[in-house]
Amino acid sequence: MIIGELLARLHLNFNEVKTFKDVQVESSTFTTNSSKKIYLLGDSFSKGLGIAKEQRLANKINKKGYTLINKTVSGDNWTDYINHLNQLENTLKNDDLVIIGINWNDIIFKNGELNKKLNSNKKNRKTTEKTTEKTTEKKDKNHLRKILNFVYRNSKLANFLSSNIQNLLKRRGMALPIGNFHYFRTNGYKEKKRELNNTLTYLDEKNKNIGSTTILYLYPEFNLLGNPKYFEEYLNYYNTLNFSTIKVINGVDNFEKIHMRNKNRYYLSSHDGHPNGAAHHEVANQINDFINNMAD
Repeated sequence: MIIGELLARLHLNFNEVKTFKDVQVESSTFTTNSSKKIYLLGDSFSKGLGIAKEQRLANKINKKGYTLINKTVSGDNWTDYINHLNQLENTLKNDDLVIIGINWNDIIFKNGELNKKLNSNKKNRKTTEKTTEKTTEKKDKNHLRKILNFVYRNSKLANFLSSNIQNLLKRRGMALPIGNFHYFRTNGYKEKKRELNNTLTYLDEKNKNIGSTTILYLYPEFNLLGNPKYFEEYLNYYNTLNFSTIKVINGVDNFEKIHMRNKNRYYLSSHDGHPNGAAHHEVANQINDFINNMAD
């Protein structure tokens, strides 16, 4: 076990993707003289960590006549998107577009946290608690479970083995009924439905007052293409939305169809569901086509 722990730590040290620690907001190189703007929000999936800057989504969306403002930040979720939009409240104008790259783990926020933000009149208040790793914590009185959790959190070997075994089973269509992954598949969107509804109603009203439009792009986990059953609850929620100023692009279905045709790889690795450069190129094409069709 000691040898395994040392090997796991060496492996993770030499193979860690350093760019995944970057959480800074960076401006896009794509600008025009137009007064109309596209604001791009999202987490690391949209930010493009792990791929070259020129391959990233912010540099691939090229709607003529718009200036693109990149507001993607690694680790963002729905509470952060609302923070960004509140900060832009006096900046958004008629015909501006807000594109939010939605990851199914964007619902990892404390119950009531979104409602609290929506009900607050303080626009630029500092966040007292922000988690960049989208994890949940549950108090557990079971001492054995506490010990196991301590070992899992502190042992690189246990973490490495658990992660790889679970990823293998997920790719084979045999996901274990534990952890956040199971939560997203089953109860997550039922539990957070009311808060999400309130949030999207808020966005719709904001858009109507300003004359702007919000586009939600739904990402899959790219190393799990071919397992559409995992995303059913996630898609069921967003596909049933009915807001006049909020449009949905079902990237999960789009990539499932592409995957069935050509089996191309769109992930950084089989153990990492982040999109690679080819995926960013395809996501940009889908968004560009969608915006063009909106204008027709």
